[in-house]
Amino acid sequence: MVVVGQNAVALNSRIRAHPTGDLLSRNAETAFFPKDGILAWAGKAADMTINATIGVAKGPDESGKMKELYIPTVMRQLKNLSPEGAVAYSPPKGIADSKDKENEDVTIPGLGTRWKEMQLEKNPTLHGIDTSTPIATLGLTGASYLALKLTCDHGDEIITTSHYWENYGLMADDIGARIKTFKTFVEDGKGKIIGGLNIGGLREMLLAEGDKKTLLLNFPNNPTGYSPTIEEAGKIRDVIFEAAEKGKKITVIIDDAYFGFLFTPDAYGESLFSLLANVHENVLAIKVDGPTKESYVWGFRVGFITIASAGMTKDIYAAWEEKMAGMIRRSYSNGPTPSQKALLAAYGKNADDPTYGQYLAEKKVIDKIIEHRFRAMQMEFELNKNGLYVPVPTVGGYFSCFALVAEQMGNVTAEDLALKLHEEPYSTGIIPMSRTEFRVAFSGVPIESEGENLKGRDMRQLFVNISAACEDIRR
Repeated sequence: MVVVGQNAVALNSRIRAHPTGDLLSRNAETAFFPKDGILAWAGKAADMTINATIGVAKGPDESGKMKELYIPTVMRQLKNLSPEGAVAYSPPKGIADSKDKENEDVTIPGLGTRWKEMQLEKNPTLHGIDTSTPIATLGLTGASYLALKLTCDHGDEIITTSHYWENYGLMADDIGARIKTFKTFVEDGKGKIIGGLNIGGLREMLLAEGDKKTLLLNFPNNPTGYSPTIEEAGKIRDVIFEAAEKGKKITVIIDDAYFGFLFTPDAYGESLFSLLANVHENVLAIKVDGPTKESYVWGFRVGFITIASAGMTKDIYAAWEEKMAGMIRRSYSNGPTPSQKALLAAYGKNADDPTYGQYLAEKKVIDKIIEHRFRAMQMEFELNKNGLYVPVPTVGGYFSCFALVAEQMGNVTAEDLALKLHEEPYSTGIIPMSRTEFRVAFSGVPIESEGENLKGRDMRQLFVNISAACEDIRR
């Protein structure tokens, strides 16, 4: 039975006020735009002095106006596109390998092939392990949705952490599946976080009744920014192996949207895909990644999907790739050519290509800005902490979460705090994630040293405002 949420029911009622409302499909009956979701809160904060709502990297221009940061090499390739090259269709799998016009014995890598080479650079454990060739999708959302459509049926459960991106729920609704969560962190009996990743909760879910399991893991996590330690990553692999050995058939979707944004030394530095690609023949590992965050091209709408499993032959991989291409063809047909071509040109023909070297150097500059903002966030919290809210464990990403201390804040909710921060003199945007937790997108909040005239709208002011608003609202 399809469960239709209250927001969708309200829309359905309004649509059915007209005779054409009877034409609404059963699938569309479950759809709604989250009016209290991330994008809605971001819209409310769009014109505020400090906007810590959306996961982008912004910095001040010469006039002090906040604008999206970008990698110059990528933008140059976009400008260099010929009109005929920009308007042509790209294949459903993405720009393909091609022969060098001057030497047909030389193959020029397409986007999927080049991305796979880059995956190996960033995940050396994958060397020697067979995987599929990454297929380009319509953003990482498109890759995540394709992964779920590939493996989930109506009525299936999708296991994930209790802290998860809201779009997972919308995707589950669309395919008739349902999200089932385990507590992200080890907690005491009162819900207070007292430890790291809740491996025991994950194990319990995987070993529960039912032979088919779908597990969706996102690290660094949105919204918390947490990622497993080296020890925790090994334990995740072990419990998945244990469940597979007991006959469970497990799809593990690894959402690597924020891959590489790790700012503590004990975090596992590779994708979990490295540990799971060859873990067991009963485990299908699906890596969802892409340039959206890694290459700072949020609007390019390019993502990738890669699969792996122990014992898969090249023929089986080819069949999976054709299956994915078929699903793309029957939905949005193909991805945006200008974005794909600009990225492929920026990534160069190989790791030794000077253009790729320049891309990496320019990317490192923005990476460092994000890291400095992460450390500034931690410092400013410490300088302004008042015992009314505490940080949720984090190691990087684009976001961090904070939890109101119930003993101090009483019945005040994270939404109450977010609304208070909208008022003057605060003019600050954050995202309430649950009754007591709120998310801060530190990636988009500068620190004072980044430019002139930032005082009053930088990371320091953000935490001055949060602490003051907490004091204000509980009076």
